[in-house]
Amino acid sequence: MNLWIAKLNFPGGITKNDSHKLEEILFKRFQTSSEKFEYKTKHIHYISFIVDSDKIIRQYNYLNGRLYSYSGLIVEKQTENNDYRNAKTLSEKSQELSAVAKNVNGQFALIGSTETQFRCVVDAIGMHKVFYFECPQGEIYVSNYLPFIQYFKQNDINLPFLINFINNGGTYGYSSIEKNVFTLPENGELLWTQENGLKITSYEDFKDFFLLSKNISAPELAFELNIESAYLSEKHNILIPLSGGYDSRTVLNMFSGKNTHNITTFSYPDHPYDLKIAKKVAHEYGITHVELKPQQIPDVDDLHEFVIKNYPLACYSSVFDYLFYQQKQNIRGWDKVEIRGNGGDTDLGIKKFGDLSKVEGEQAIKILAKKLIKHDLLTEYGEQVSNQNFTEHYTKKYLELCLNVPDFNLPTAHFIFERFASYQGHKYSSYIFEGQNDLFLPFADRDYIKLLFSSETKQLMREKNGSIHHELTNYLLNGQTKPIPFTKNVHWNANKFNRIKYHIKRKFIDKALAKINIEQIKYSSIVRRDFLNTHSDHFQDVIHSYPNSEIWDYIDREKIIHVFDTPELLSKSMKSIFRIVPLLKEGI
Repeated sequence: MNLWIAKLNFPGGITKNDSHKLEEILFKRFQTSSEKFEYKTKHIHYISFIVDSDKIIRQYNYLNGRLYSYSGLIVEKQTENNDYRNAKTLSEKSQELSAVAKNVNGQFALIGSTETQFRCVVDAIGMHKVFYFECPQGEIYVSNYLPFIQYFKQNDINLPFLINFINNGGTYGYSSIEKNVFTLPENGELLWTQENGLKITSYEDFKDFFLLSKNISAPELAFELNIESAYLSEKHNILIPLSGGYDSRTVLNMFSGKNTHNITTFSYPDHPYDLKIAKKVAHEYGITHVELKPQQIPDVDDLHEFVIKNYPLACYSSVFDYLFYQQKQNIRGWDKVEIRGNGGDTDLGIKKFGDLSKVEGEQAIKILAKKLIKHDLLTEYGEQVSNQNFTEHYTKKYLELCLNVPDFNLPTAHFIFERFASYQGHKYSSYIFEGQNDLFLPFADRDYIKLLFSSETKQLMREKNGSIHHELTNYLLNGQTKPIPFTKNVHWNANKFNRIKYHIKRKFIDKALAKINIEQIKYSSIVRRDFLNTHSDHFQDVIHSYPNSEIWDYIDREKIIHVFDTPELLSKSMKSIFRIVPLLKEGI
């Protein structure tokens, strides 16, 4: 894993003292030393700290004054069998990084530099975050690790950005938690030249996700996923979270018929169906499967120390992750690639925002922005600011598409490019903090996204017959086994009797048990609820102890205080409370 920073347009570069301070920042986070790689010209100073020293030969190619580097994961998309674990391949393949980026998948940042030019490109939906900051004095900082940039500027929290996180868990647009620090967009490209200064563009037009969607089919995508999985299984050790649901089983199907000796799957004891299904699936593939066992629920101080690593996007909802943290670390290691699905959402926003398909243009964007705001906690000013931010962002990004692209699906665009990117972006960030930098998301593949926008609405619902997951499973397995049946969470090889049995149990028996207060909810939900109830007094004390926080300009403090006296409101506001309290304790 390498975390890097570049200082541009400034003779002398980064001082030795500042370099040592950056190393201290890493040591504080990782409790381990790091090796350092430097590339320096008159106006460009690039420093990369390698936490995993075994990968140093892979990540750099420096020849005749030209640097090629990367961070993250680059996955072979073509059939030439190039080895993109070595940065030398970048220079051999093409001197234009944008050309390389168009022909690979993964979550990555590619870096190239000469004496007078610095370039960085990121993956298709900008999942591998790259931050940049242009100082008033003219020097520019670029990094894949925000604390590095924060060290070189006076910290100034971007509170409206943070309020969006508190209010609905999302971080939208290309701003960041730090004022005047921005992230590269989808297909983003940063270019600095001594002659023309800084320029932010894209190597592919964002509209191509939608305009070219008719050019991809399920068989073509399955063929591409087969190539990628062959590359991954040959070049990497693989870790797959296996819940037994549609996403994780489709991900696992990518490796049908491949070498599986270096694949490990793991499951949380969350849903009552998960472990049974996951174990059966892994067994049939002959794959090592690890069942994670929960540790003791922490006290609030221990959890605070755990989550504050993600400060200021810290959240006590991570109490569930805390229970399995050490076990996950033991199976992850430094050399594994974790492959994840969508993260549990089945409707791609259709159930919540489906009515927008009947609305056009600016009106659709206004309705969407309004629906993203949780009015029960925001102050009037908070609502105004959030509404303005959402409206401006979606108008700039999607209005032209809403007006000019036939059958443009705004709810699906919102899910993929905002909600999914935000959710998985948080996960990606946490992997960096945990020492797991290699992450591959098949459903962030540009061709998968294009397939979404060429499909009928019913195909986006994973439990429906004929869904995209259904089609992909058919083609990935070459018809050798029956596809996933469409009774939720039933193993796809289950016989007809078992499918009927599970269907009856879920539809009738589970509901009947719920009515007599025998809980069928997820273990993760139970843990979070119990943690909230156990530490309710502590949370109230924190909220009462910081009456002057700027957060209360946006979040109605009296409403937050009131919900602790109303159990149904407390449960509804739990996630927001879990986001507010650690921030107050850190002095925001």
